[in-house]
Amino acid sequence: MATKWLLAALSFIAVVLCLSCITITQSTATPTPAAPPTTPTYVILTNITNPQDPYYQAIAELQRLRNGRVVRFEGTVKTAVSELKAIRPRYMAVAVKPEMIEELFAYDIFTLAREIASSTGVDLAYGLLTGATAGDVLGYIQRIETWEREGKAKKATFRAYFSTGEGAFGGGLGTWGDKLTQDELKVFTGLGMDSKRTDVSKVDDAIIVADLQKAQRLYLHFLVHGSPTKLEEIRIDKIIGLGYPSVVFNSGCYGGCIGKWYDQSAPGMMENYKSKAVQIDSSKSIALRFLKSGCMAYFGHMRMTGDNWWVAKMTGFLAVAPRATAGDLALAWYKEAGLSKQTKGESCPKDLAGFDCNLFDYSAVILVGDPAIRILP
Repeated sequence: MATKWLLAALSFIAVVLCLSCITITQSTATPTPAAPPTTPTYVILTNITNPQDPYYQAIAELQRLRNGRVVRFEGTVKTAVSELKAIRPRYMAVAVKPEMIEELFAYDIFTLAREIASSTGVDLAYGLLTGATAGDVLGYIQRIETWEREGKAKKATFRAYFSTGEGAFGGGLGTWGDKLTQDELKVFTGLGMDSKRTDVSKVDDAIIVADLQKAQRLYLHFLVHGSPTKLEEIRIDKIIGLGYPSVVFNSGCYGGCIGKWYDQSAPGMMENYKSKAVQIDSSKSIALRFLKSGCMAYFGHMRMTGDNWWVAKMTGFLAVAPRATAGDLALAWYKEAGLSKQTKGESCPKDLAGFDCNLFDYSAVILVGDPAIRILP
């Protein structure tokens, strides 16, 4: 009997020792560190702070869609520079109300993006997100998912519009546009698009509309001069009225301005730039009208071709970047454009201290839309 109890006791002790060994082994193991939180690469920069504001609600929908981080600014966008540097974003949607979008605000955004990129080593592509109403912004955001999901199934169509008519678009642009659109067709045809260029001085509205009605996804380029509200010569109302999903390149000066633009033909324009602003009626803004009708990315003051450096750089970019986003395309332009040098007072504002005229040339190209949206088929 005593022997049985002794054996049982020894067995119990052996079990305890084994368990102790297991416990000791586990306690000395190096614990697996928790995965650090992913640094957001998409930020939404905004000065809209009231949760009851309908625009605020549209921003919340974009935040959900892109898993973005909201960064707020007060007054000037430069107040957010420290926070943006810490985040190191790859894409930045600048969500503001339409009256803010004009060349000087675009200049501030452009120089902000340059400062962040140079200090973090991360390219920052950005776009300005707005609409005539908060409902227009929300509708745009809701279309993004459909555009990206169904892109491969849609036949892409590229159309370039110009005019060689008498006095067309301020003079010599008509002949220039004829040459440039020939270069464009080579690029977009190479991307598999049904491509065509049209001299609108030689066809009527019915032909343009009938041609576009066969399209499923449009890429439009208007080679023009003019204000952000007047492009009658290219039947802009007819095209907007079709309401097709589209990517629009408007080469016209001030083509990306929405809140106001600066008429450089005004007397003393360069001597007192800020006082010569022309307010834009939102109901006539080409950018806002396109965004309401189905446009997914609107590039104002954007030329797809031009001097030899432009043809070589930008068309080459499109050819090798089939999944390029709208922001990537704008960023490529910013890196390659503006080779001419200007000095203060030479076709350049005189009343802006610390103003860099060359950077102002770059920033005049304004992307209105989500910078992370993929625009090529």
